[in-house]
Amino acid sequence: MVLGAPLAACRRIDVEPLSLTDFRSDGHRWMLRSSGVPVAAKAARSQSGKAAS
Repeated sequence: MVLGAPLAACRRIDVEPLSLTDFRSDGHRWMLRSSGVPVAAKAARSQSGKAAS
C-alpha cells in the first residue's frame, strides 16, 4: 500500500504501457507525482541533450 489506499484502489491508477510512473515520499506520506510519461519522449530528450554537448 504505497499510497495508503486499499488494494481495490490500485485499479484506479492507470499506468500506460512503456511509460514512467513516479512515486515520491517525504518520509511521512507517498505521492503519485507523475503517471503516463512516455519513455520514448524521455529517451529522445536525453539523446538531444547529449548531442548538444
